[in-house]
Amino acid sequence: MPGKVNRVPQGLLSLLDMKQGGENPHELSQLLIGTLEITDLYLSAIRQTQSANVTPAGTGFISSGLGPSNGELWYVRQASCVSSGVLPAAAFLAFSVGFQPGGVAGYFIGLGDDSRNATVGERPVSVSSQPAVLQPGDLLGAWVSNFAGVPGNVRVTANIDWLVF
Repeated sequence: MPGKVNRVPQGLLSLLDMKQGGENPHELSQLLIGTLEITDLYLSAIRQTQSANVTPAGTGFISSGLGPSNGELWYVRQASCVSSGVLPAAAFLAFSVGFQPGGVAGYFIGLGDDSRNATVGERPVSVSSQPAVLQPGDLLGAWVSNFAGVPGNVRVTANIDWLVF
């Protein structure tokens, strides 16, 4: 008398003794393969912090003078701008950290939210929310969107990994 043969299930459908109707897409396995972020593995040895003080004189882009030299790329992990002190009387300031691609006037790529409009006794702060890759000629800095009085210096800081090619 023939009986059922015990066998190892080949998958969930086999285990549940079900059949699948339809076809498996041929490209799906390539789309779903796992990826491993290896940026930290080859950039960690060349990590550094760059910073500079700038003095805003009005609205628009203020360059920190920080940017990759020829033959370098900067992977900016985080950037920030913060006023060097609390704002004095009759001053207010708002800005956003980012960079000017290729040093072209009038263009700015923001990396974070605008600082809120700071007034007397406050320190405006803008911190990047995403990484960026800077090429030779790109300049890190801040876009001043609101300005009055004499707000003092703004410190631009970037945690970078640099690549030499």
